[in-house]
Amino acid sequence: MQIEPNARLGPYEIVAPIGAGGMGEVYKARDTRLDRIVALKILPDALASDPQFRERFDREARAVSQLTHPHICVLYDVGTEDGTEFLVMEYLEGETLEYRLKKGSLQLDQALQYAIQVADGLDKAHRAGIVHRDLKPGNVMLTRSGAKLLDFGLAKTGGPLLGAAARFSMLPTSPPGLTVPGAILGTFQYMAPEQIEGEESDARTDIFAFGCVLYEMLTGRKAFIAKTQASLISAILKDHPQPIADLQPSTPPALSHVVSACLAKAPDERWQHAGDIVRQLKWIAGNSTIAPSEPVRRSSLRQRAPLIVAAVLVLSTVGLGLIAWRGVGRSDRRAGQSMHLKLLLDPSQPISRIDAIRLNDAHTSVAVSPDGSRLVYVADQGGLPQLFVRDLSGNTASPIAGTEGAVAPFFSPDGQWIGFWVDHKLKKVALGGGAPVTLADAPYLRGAHWYAHDRIAFVPDLYAGIWRVDTSGGKPEQITMVDEKSGERMHRWPDVLPGGKAILFTVGTGGAFDDARIAVQSLETGHRQTLIERGSNPRYVPSGHLVYARAQALTAVPFDAVSLKVTGPPTKVADGVATEATGAAQFTFAATGVFVAMPPVSEEGQAVVVWVDRSGNVTRAPGAPGTFDMIAVAPVGHRIVVGDSRSTGLSVRDLRRGTETVLTSGARVNGFAWLPDGSRVVFGSERAGAWNLMWKRVDGIGDEEPLLPPGRSRSSMNVARDGRQLVYTEQTANGDNGVWLMSLPERKPAPLPGANGDELNPDISPDGRYLASAVGSDWQSQVFIQALPSGGQRWQASTGGGTEPRWSIDGRELYYRNRDQMLAVSFTGRGSVPDIGTPRVLFEGRFVTTRVNSYSVGPDGRFLMLQPLSDPKPLVTLDVITNWFAELARLTAHQK
Repeated sequence: MQIEPNARLGPYEIVAPIGAGGMGEVYKARDTRLDRIVALKILPDALASDPQFRERFDREARAVSQLTHPHICVLYDVGTEDGTEFLVMEYLEGETLEYRLKKGSLQLDQALQYAIQVADGLDKAHRAGIVHRDLKPGNVMLTRSGAKLLDFGLAKTGGPLLGAAARFSMLPTSPPGLTVPGAILGTFQYMAPEQIEGEESDARTDIFAFGCVLYEMLTGRKAFIAKTQASLISAILKDHPQPIADLQPSTPPALSHVVSACLAKAPDERWQHAGDIVRQLKWIAGNSTIAPSEPVRRSSLRQRAPLIVAAVLVLSTVGLGLIAWRGVGRSDRRAGQSMHLKLLLDPSQPISRIDAIRLNDAHTSVAVSPDGSRLVYVADQGGLPQLFVRDLSGNTASPIAGTEGAVAPFFSPDGQWIGFWVDHKLKKVALGGGAPVTLADAPYLRGAHWYAHDRIAFVPDLYAGIWRVDTSGGKPEQITMVDEKSGERMHRWPDVLPGGKAILFTVGTGGAFDDARIAVQSLETGHRQTLIERGSNPRYVPSGHLVYARAQALTAVPFDAVSLKVTGPPTKVADGVATEATGAAQFTFAATGVFVAMPPVSEEGQAVVVWVDRSGNVTRAPGAPGTFDMIAVAPVGHRIVVGDSRSTGLSVRDLRRGTETVLTSGARVNGFAWLPDGSRVVFGSERAGAWNLMWKRVDGIGDEEPLLPPGRSRSSMNVARDGRQLVYTEQTANGDNGVWLMSLPERKPAPLPGANGDELNPDISPDGRYLASAVGSDWQSQVFIQALPSGGQRWQASTGGGTEPRWSIDGRELYYRNRDQMLAVSFTGRGSVPDIGTPRVLFEGRFVTTRVNSYSVGPDGRFLMLQPLSDPKPLVTLDVITNWFAELARLTAHQK
């Protein structure tokens, strides 16, 4: 029906018609109560008169009205007046994407901007359980503030629509003229195959339509074109659109694939979540290495050659990868030429840097199979590392079951098994399936090499020699001894030479690993000799070279594996290879010559000190930014200690006066705590391989004073409110951390009775009656409470994981972190069994996270935290070289 201007529907006064279509008529109107302009959609009688539709529509409209998002048009109200049903929506000024596309395709940056906004809006809706089902250019409005998704009014929120709604749900809301015979093509052109075939729709249906819209934005043409409805349906069900590169050759290959993955016929083969598309599009928009380039024939990694489109397309692991890998590799080997490629990973599964950033304890993160066909890497899964495997000739990566929390992957010689480290154990798992098998204790793994079908050489701890273990079980056997008399402190990163008669390894002397030595030792005679004075992570290459890492680069020297001698000068063969503070170099290669390396990744940069209230409101504290990642507030509230676990040193800041006093330097710090009177700071310290508990006056006067003789690693400490008891963790013989209590007046420590498992961050309640601690591995811990002094029974306080428990000032709550969330649980200690409440999230946000001292509770109840000035970019690319052995031979030809 046509409504004249100045007519009213309830409090809404009609201003002018906007358009009409199968889903009704749309009017510009004024809300007389709020004096604002709105858009009114009048529902067709066929819908409004259907009682099943009315019941469902009212329920769904309420759900859609909760969608608050900058790129979704707001649904304000649902009304009825004299039998006329209508929707009240946000009035937008601008033009529809459909109208804009009549002028042709969009510029790449503009298309990416709108696509990110639309996909982000879809993601918000999908997370709320709402599917649009009619996404098309006519339902996207381009405004000054960006793209806005329209027409969520009849979206789907759960099962199939009923009655008339099912018949009309996909008819367009468009200007008059699009409802004539054949105009239904305007809707069909964005329908997914499952919609056309009458099957159930879900979020992936919207993703198909999004692919059609993005294709049209990039090319100016519809993805599916036909003269009749029947032929259009056939094209959507069977055909693929003309490649975007044929129409717009400058389109990045990664973007073309995003579209093609959206347009997969089967829902299971599409992107599964709109949020994944948002992350991918943002990566493409912000990445400068996605453009095509020519093949690189004679160059090293230091030239940073971009992707070779003619040979290999860059696609993500949800579809991005190295395509036609086998064919490229064979032709390259025949020609004796190498190619430099970039392997682009799924941005939702970036290479894990958690262990490097948070624990200052980096391991190797990538491994390629001996035949060069498969890659295993450590992916960051929401703060938890896990091993993923992918075929280099395929398109997807899959998690390896049982490897949650795992790092340091390495292949067996036959490529059927993966060794790794998790929970202070050396383990293996079959790639064909099955449960992981524990091989040996390894408190802190520092390299492993599976050098025969049944032997693994590994370094089990921080300051240890090299051991070997039979992969079928048995007691490990030590094969190298650290020679402390000659200045050695540790051996790391073993590589057994072909034949198994000698082993290469890194000798650490206590300084930076760029200053470490590379040695070789005969496994028959035990004779050892130094080969390289400065370097780490040596690997023997079948081309007759020893390759090692130093200063984010790889160097090669000619090496005779029989005489065990270097036979020529060194040559730098690759720049831009990540080398960690532990000496781990992030590169791997296959016997077939496939080389994979991780480029350097900048760790978290500077951070600022902030106060965060219980609602998550952030207030910056006085003081300059710094590279610190640990913090603790004094009882008085205006003094804080900041520290950097990645280097050395503690400083005391006075927030009132703006002064800063250096407290310690020259030693690694592993946790700290204030004395209740604010006079001293207790801290764990490691200097020259010796671990200890120290304390020092906060004015910086005097020396550090040891509280105990040197021993195993001691960390994560707190002082009771009465100042008489210190609680801390100490590493046990098997690599776990046990809780110890020490009377500060008598300096007498004792293990806590009843404590068991791997524990961190113990904290004594204000009344001294209870202890809270995080129990479990670094990645999968839970918060428990137990009574003092006897220990004994534990009560779990966290659900879904928890770290760093801290008592509130009054002891009525216990706080803890779970990745980016701060949670609180109420606590009452009356009776023999305390009353522990249900955890609730106080706030969520990105703050610096470490194993210890990542936050502190101030005297006013606010949280003192560290906020990064910028987020580190996740690592989603790896450098790949085919026929690397031939390249090594060319680069080092002058050595002979």
